[in-house]
Amino acid sequence: MVTGASSGLGADFARELALRGARTVLVARRENAQLALDIVTLAHTTKLFARDMAERGWGRILQVASIAAFQATPTYAVYGAAKSFVLHFSEAVNFELRASGVSVPAISPGITATEFLAVSGQKPTLYQRLMMMKSPDVARIGINALLARRASVVPGIGNRLTAWSIRWIPRTIATRVAYLTMRER
Repeated sequence: MVTGASSGLGADFARELALRGARTVLVARRENAQLALDIVTLAHTTKLFARDMAERGWGRILQVASIAAFQATPTYAVYGAAKSFVLHFSEAVNFELRASGVSVPAISPGITATEFLAVSGQKPTLYQRLMMMKSPDVARIGINALLARRASVVPGIGNRLTAWSIRWIPRTIATRVAYLTMRER
């Protein structure tokens, strides 16, 4: 099952899986759902599908987090907090299921060429233009991580460097830097 399959990363995940011969069910919605979709629905559907997969002894669930999950991100506060939940939830469930044949990796992309900015009414900042990855490339990296049973993957060297470097910067400074790189001028 691929959620968010009508556009962006969801559509590219579906295409990548189809190229690899997977049978998929595509799901999408266009309504705002606050945190319910990003957190509650994700947790419930993961639990539902993972339980059946564990009983079969095999399964894969790829969760989409974001590099915003690694730090507080002013102007994207709710989005970043929700993606932090996705990242930590996925890594924990992946560990819990490690002996069951089921893996639940998280992909944490940075800015990706999708409808995200246009739908949110934003123009890409300089940082976003420099760091932007193509959606099909991110989807391919995610599916490769899924099949390899990796716990977590951050696509793109710039994104990996950003996620890694946040660990060494005081949180107040990291928050200010996030604001300066993501704010609209």
